[in-house]
Amino acid sequence: QVAPSYRLTGHLGSISSMEFGDHGSHIASTSDDRSVRLWALSPINQSAATTIGDKRCYDVNRKSANEILELESSHRYTLMWTGWGHTARVWDVSFASSPSNHHADSSLPILVSAGEDSTARIWSPLSSKMEIAHPLRGHRCESLWSVDVCEGIVVTAGNDGCVKLFELEGRAGSKKETARTFVIPKDPPLPVDSNNDRVDSKKTNTAESNNGASVKSRKKKKKAKLNGQAIFGMESYCSEGEVQNKLLIATRAGGLFSLDFTSNAWTDYSSWSEQVVASSDNEKPIIINPSSGSCAGVHPTGKYAAVGTTEGWIVIVSIHRPFSLATQSHSIKNVAFHAPPFRPVQSVSFIDDSSLLALYARGSVIWFKFDHSPAPLHVMTLGTTGIPLSFAFDGNGEMYIGDSRGNIACFDLSQTWQAKEGNLQGMKVKEQRPNSLLAKVHGKEHVTGITILESSGVMISVGNDGCMNKWKRNTNGQLQKLLSIPVPNITGLRHVWNVSQPNGEESLILGGFYGNDFVMLDNLNGYEFLRIATGGRQRRQDFFFCFLSKSSSLQFPIIFGMAILTGQKDGHNMIDFHCSHSFDKSLDMLGTSHSARCSDHYHSSYSLGSPVHAETINDACWVKNSDFIYLLSGSNDCTVKLIFHLMKAVSEEYALAGRPNSNSSLLVTCGGKLSMEFYILDQSSSTSLCCVALLCSYRTLEKASIDHRMNTVKATPLLPYEKQCHFVLSGDSDGNLHVCVVSEHATTRRTTIGKMIIGSGRPIICLELLRCLGKILAFVATTGGDISLWEFPGSIVFIDGNGGVNNLDGIMPTSPTYEYQAHQNGINDLSLAIANSHNSTDEISVIICSVGDDQALSTCLLDFMNASHQPHGLLNPHKTRALITKSASASALKAVKVVADAEFYRIYTTGYDEQITLWNLDINPDEVFVKCISSSPLGTEGSCIDCLHLEHADGSVRETIAICGEGMELMSLNLNFLRAAHKLRWANYLLITAGAGCSADSGLQGGDELNCHCHILHRYLNKRNLVADNAGAGCSADSGLQTYECAPAEYRDMCNPSKITETDNTYCFQQFWLQFTKSYLETTPHKGYELLDQWCHGGRLQHLKRPELGDLDQILATPCWVYSSNVDGHFRLFKSFSDSSCEIHGRALEFRCACGIGFANDEPRLGMEWDQWNKNMVSTDSCKHTTVQMSQNGLVDRLNSDDIFLCNHCHQPMRPNVLMFNDTDENVLRTISIQRKRYQTWEGIVEDEVAENGANLVILEIGCGVNVPAVRQESEEVFLDCAQKIKSHENGSEGSVCLIRINPKDADIPTNVHGEHSLDSISIASTAATGLNKIDCW
Repeated sequence: QVAPSYRLTGHLGSISSMEFGDHGSHIASTSDDRSVRLWALSPINQSAATTIGDKRCYDVNRKSANEILELESSHRYTLMWTGWGHTARVWDVSFASSPSNHHADSSLPILVSAGEDSTARIWSPLSSKMEIAHPLRGHRCESLWSVDVCEGIVVTAGNDGCVKLFELEGRAGSKKETARTFVIPKDPPLPVDSNNDRVDSKKTNTAESNNGASVKSRKKKKKAKLNGQAIFGMESYCSEGEVQNKLLIATRAGGLFSLDFTSNAWTDYSSWSEQVVASSDNEKPIIINPSSGSCAGVHPTGKYAAVGTTEGWIVIVSIHRPFSLATQSHSIKNVAFHAPPFRPVQSVSFIDDSSLLALYARGSVIWFKFDHSPAPLHVMTLGTTGIPLSFAFDGNGEMYIGDSRGNIACFDLSQTWQAKEGNLQGMKVKEQRPNSLLAKVHGKEHVTGITILESSGVMISVGNDGCMNKWKRNTNGQLQKLLSIPVPNITGLRHVWNVSQPNGEESLILGGFYGNDFVMLDNLNGYEFLRIATGGRQRRQDFFFCFLSKSSSLQFPIIFGMAILTGQKDGHNMIDFHCSHSFDKSLDMLGTSHSARCSDHYHSSYSLGSPVHAETINDACWVKNSDFIYLLSGSNDCTVKLIFHLMKAVSEEYALAGRPNSNSSLLVTCGGKLSMEFYILDQSSSTSLCCVALLCSYRTLEKASIDHRMNTVKATPLLPYEKQCHFVLSGDSDGNLHVCVVSEHATTRRTTIGKMIIGSGRPIICLELLRCLGKILAFVATTGGDISLWEFPGSIVFIDGNGGVNNLDGIMPTSPTYEYQAHQNGINDLSLAIANSHNSTDEISVIICSVGDDQALSTCLLDFMNASHQPHGLLNPHKTRALITKSASASALKAVKVVADAEFYRIYTTGYDEQITLWNLDINPDEVFVKCISSSPLGTEGSCIDCLHLEHADGSVRETIAICGEGMELMSLNLNFLRAAHKLRWANYLLITAGAGCSADSGLQGGDELNCHCHILHRYLNKRNLVADNAGAGCSADSGLQTYECAPAEYRDMCNPSKITETDNTYCFQQFWLQFTKSYLETTPHKGYELLDQWCHGGRLQHLKRPELGDLDQILATPCWVYSSNVDGHFRLFKSFSDSSCEIHGRALEFRCACGIGFANDEPRLGMEWDQWNKNMVSTDSCKHTTVQMSQNGLVDRLNSDDIFLCNHCHQPMRPNVLMFNDTDENVLRTISIQRKRYQTWEGIVEDEVAENGANLVILEIGCGVNVPAVRQESEEVFLDCAQKIKSHENGSEGSVCLIRINPKDADIPTNVHGEHSLDSISIASTAATGLNKIDCW
C-alpha cells in the first residue's frame, strides 16, 4: 500500500471530482456540500512565495509541481478559495484560461463547475469571490454530470442526453460592463394659457364639493406628495442602418427626449403637446393635455414619433431635428388625429411606413392609413372584457390580436386592406367583429406576444402564464388550439421572435422573466442567450437584439440592449442601459462594414444531440402514415413529445388510433386527477411537418385528487371508419375502467364525458386493445398479477352533437368475460398479437405476453370462435395454452413486446437489469415453447418498448425497436429473412450452397439481427430433404486459412504448372505447395463444418430424404452434396460429405506425378520448354492413376529435405492434385471430371424432384467471392434452372427453390437472379462460422 503524501481537508460532504490545473500548481475540487474549492501549492516558507493579490502561491515557472513534491518537503497544498453559488450538489469542475475581455490577470485560473441544479458556473477564484458571469443554462434536465473547457469553448453534458457548447469569452464578459446609467433631462416648463380656455377639472370639482357646508380643518393635513417626472412612453429605434441606437422618452409634462447610445447624449425635441393642429378641419389648433399621454411609438424611418393619449388623440411629432431657439420661431406643428368615440389609447405601433395600429383600452383596435391625412381604414372590436395588448399581421389580410384576459381574436381584413390608394377622408368605416375568437388560450393571463410561422401557417403566442401556445385556422376559418407548451426557467413570457437560420428554417427565440431576471432563450434547445437582472419586472423596460449573418457556428447575440426605467426618491428618473460587452464596437462595425450586416439570422449548432425528456419516459409508441413516421413519448416531466423519423414506414399496424388509409391519428395522454387529453395528429401536409391539434379533454363528474391518476390508456378506431370516431379505454389507480368515444372533428365542447366501469379495486397498470371478429377485446392487467378480458362493441351507430358511449352499437360490459392468473406479483406490461395459422374468419388465436415484478415472462394463447357461435353472443376462449418462463431476468421486468410476422413469433423484454432480450416463440397445437435467443445491454432501464417496420435505402425491411426509459434507444432487426423463411418453411427439400468470398477479418452484423437471420436459415434446414452445399475458400477462412483475396502475391505465379518445368523453380514450386498442404493439415476445421455434418448426418434436419434413383448408383442418393472450390479437403473429413463432395479445383492434400502437364487433349503442348519436358518424360499407368496422401510426418521430412520430391515410378517431379491456371493435366482433370459427373447427375435428379414432385431445394452458399466466381455462378445457375422448370411446368409445379448467400462483403444477389422470385433469395452479411453457428442457435 502507498501512503498518501498529502491529505486535504475542508469539504463537508462526499467529493465528486478533482482536477489539476496550471501544471499542478492548483487543484480544484467539488463536493456534495454544494461548494467549489481551489487548493494552491505554496511553500511553507512564505519568503519563497509569489504574491498575487492577497494570496500566496507557488511560482510554477521556477519548477514543476511534480519536481517540488518529489524532491522537496517544503511545499504543501492549502485551501485558498471556496465558491458558493450552486443550489445543489456539484458534480464536476474544469480549468480554463481567462477570456480576453476579462479584466483580471490572464495568468489567474478560471474555473467552470457543473452541478445538480442544472447549471454551469464560471469563477475567477483569485480575483472575485462571486461568479464572474451568469450561470450557464440550456439543459432541460436535473443534473449536469460533466463539464470541460477547450480553446474557449465550455462543453457541458447532462442527463438529458445532450451536449451544450458555450463561448467562454462571451459569457465571462456578459456580466462586466453591461450597465450604463443615464439621468433623464428635466421636463420643459408648462406653458401659460393666455386665453384661459383650459379648465382644470380637479379644481372645479373641489370647489363644487365645498359649496355645501363648511368643513372644519381639524384633521392634520397630509404631507404634500413630491411631484416627480411621469414617463409614459419608452421605445428604442434606429435612426440609421438596421440596429437600434437610440431611445425615445415621452413624459406627461410634454417632454420628448432621445438618448443616443453611441454618443451617450440626450436630444430635446421640445413639447409633444404644444403647437398641435388637427389633421382635419384645415389644421385648426387644438389643445392637448400633456398629462393625458399614455403611450408612444416610433416610425420605421426614425424621423417621427406617435404619442397616444387617454383622450383618444394620437399626436405625430417630428424627431429628425432637435429643438432649439433657432427653430422655435419657425412654425413647426405637431399633427393630431382621433377616431371618436374610441379612447383611451393603450399602445400605438407602426405596421409600415404608411400604416399605424392603435390599441384602445376599451377593447377596440383601429388601423389608421396615412394618405393625405390619417384616416381609419379598419375598426376592430374584440368583444371581450380584456384590453388588447399584442398583435400580428400575416401580410395577407389576417390580423390576430391578444388581450389581457388570455383571448386571441382573428379579423379578416382582406376585403378592404388592399385599398391603399385614394382619399379615405369621409369614408365611413364599419366596425368589425372577430371572425373567430379563441377564448382563454393563456388562461386569464396577458397575451404578451404573437408571431406567425410562415412555413407552416401556425401561430405562436406567449403570455404571463409562462406557456407558449400553438394555434391555427382550420378549414372553416376558425381558430383552433394545437398545443400548450410550458417554457422551463421562465415564469412570465413577454416576447416571441420568429428568426430564420441560414438554412432557411424558422426558429423561435423567447424573452421573459424568471423572478426579476429577464431571460432570452432559444425555444428549440432551451439555450439561454442572456440573463439580465432588472430589479423588478413591473418597471418600464424596452429590449432589442440582433445576430450577425456571417458568424461562427457558436452564436451569441453580437448586439443586445435593455433599457430599464428606474425612479428616484427625489422625483427624477434614470435609465439603466444593459448592453453587450462590445456594443459600441459592434455598432461601428455594422455601420462601416457591408460584410457584417445585422440580420435576424443565427446559428443554433450549440447543441449536440436532441433532448427528449428530462425524466423517465413512461410510455412510447410509433405513429405512422404512408409517408412519414413519428415516435410519441410521454414522461414524468409532464410533457409529451413527437419525434420525427426520416425512414419510411411499411408496417400495416396503426398507432394509438389510426384509421386505415388515413393521414390522421388520435393521440391520447393521461395522468393525474383522472385526466385525459385528446389530440388529432394531421399528416396530410406534403411536407414532413405534422400538425397536432387539441380536440378535447376528459374529466370525471366528481373531483379527483392528484394521487388519483390514470395509469394507462389505449385507443382504437371504430367502425365504420368514415365516421372518424375512436374508442378510448383507460385504467386508473382504483382499478376502474374509463370508456369514452372521441371524434376527430373538433366540437364546441372542451370536455367529453365517458362511462366508468367499477373494477376489482386493484390498480390497473397496463391494458391492451385488440379488434377481432367484429369486437374490441380489452386485456387488463393489475397489481395482483391477474389479466382479465373485457368485450366491447366494435362499431358506432350514429354521432350526435356531443358524442359519447351511448352511440356504440352494443351493450357496455359490467364484468370481464375471462380471467386468469399470469404472475405472482404485479404485472408491469403486456403485449398482444394475433396468431392465425388457419386463416379462418370464424376462429382466431391471440397471443398474450406479460412481464412483472416476479421476474417471469408469461405467455398465453387463447383460441376464440365467432361470437355468433358462442352462448350469449360473447367471445369466450374455447382453448387455452399457457407457459410461464421463470427467472427470465435478473430483476423485475418492466416492458414486453410480442411480434407475429409471417408465423415467426418473437418476444422482446426489458427491465431493471438494463438488458433487452430476444425470445423465440414456437406454437404447437397443444402447447407453446419459449427459447431465449440473445441479450444485449442498454444504457437505460427500459420502461416501454414498441416496434415498427421501416424500409431502408438498400430495399431491406427492418424492424426498428424503440426502448425508452431514462432516455431512448433504437435497435433494428432485418425482416427480409423472416419473409423468405415464411415462403420456405413448408417446403420439403433444402439445398445449401456456400461460396469462397468470406474472409476471416470481415466485419459482422449486430448480434440480434444475425440471430434472426440465422433462425430463418435453421428453419429452412429443419424442413428440407435435399441439401447441396457449395463451399468456396471463404468457407474455410474462419478456420484460419487465407482466401484468394488475401493470399500471398506469389500465389498466382505458383498456380501455373509451367513453373515445375523450369529447373531453377522446380524446388521452389514444390516447397510453396508443401507449405500450403502443411497449413491445411495443421488447421482444424471451424465449428461450421461440424454443424453442417450434424444437420445432414446427425439428424438435425429431420426432413432430409434420399431421392428415388431406381437402379442408379445408390451413392448418388445422398440428401446433400457439396460443390466447392476449396482445395483444403476439409469437407471430406466429415461423414456426411466424404462421398458427396465435388471439389472442382482438386485437393492440395494429395500429390501426383506431373507427367501429364505437357499434354492437352492427348496432344503435346507447343513450345520449346514443353518439347524438352515431354522428351525427358517416361510415364507409366501407375504414374497416371496414383496419388500420394500427404501426412504430417511426411510433410515435415519433405520440407526439411533439399531434394526435389520425385515420383516413385518415373522419378519425375511431383505436383499437387490441384487444378491450376492454364492447367491441362489430364490426370488431374480426370479425377475432377468423375466428381463433376456424379454431382451433375444428382443435380438433375433433384431439379426434377422440385419440378415434378413439388420438392423444395435450398442452396446454401457460404463464402463465395467475386474474384474466383465459379461456385458463385454455379449457385445462381442452379437457382435459375430450378425456377425456370417450376415456372414452365405444364400442370403448375408446387415446388420451390431458395438461394441463401452467406458472405461478409458480397452477399448481394443480382437483380437478374431475383427475377420473379425476389422472396426466394436471402442475403446474410456474415462469416461462415458465425453465420452457421447463429443458424444452429434457432
